[in-house]
Amino acid sequence: MKRLLLASVIVLLPVGALAQNPCAPAESALRMLAQFGEERLGEGISSQGHMFSLYVNPTTRTWSVFGRSPQTPEQFCLLDSGTDWEFGASGEERPESK
Repeated sequence: MKRLLLASVIVLLPVGALAQNPCAPAESALRMLAQFGEERLGEGISSQGHMFSLYVNPTTRTWSVFGRSPQTPEQFCLLDSGTDWEFGASGEERPESK
């Protein structure tokens, strides 16, 4: 259900994105993630300069991965999403923020 809604929201955004590349302006993507209660867990930069960000809802354990290109850093592109996220190597709960 989440994937269908997420894909629908991104496709309906006025960004002119191709169907196989569901991208949205960062502000729109972040608002959508907030609706799902997903928070940024981490991010990194690939050897080719692409930024990847992982968002997770610690309660429902849903997750989404977004990528940004160095050429269009203002666009968040949904790469994948899913369920049953496990924190840590052995699935321990997320440590409390300090």
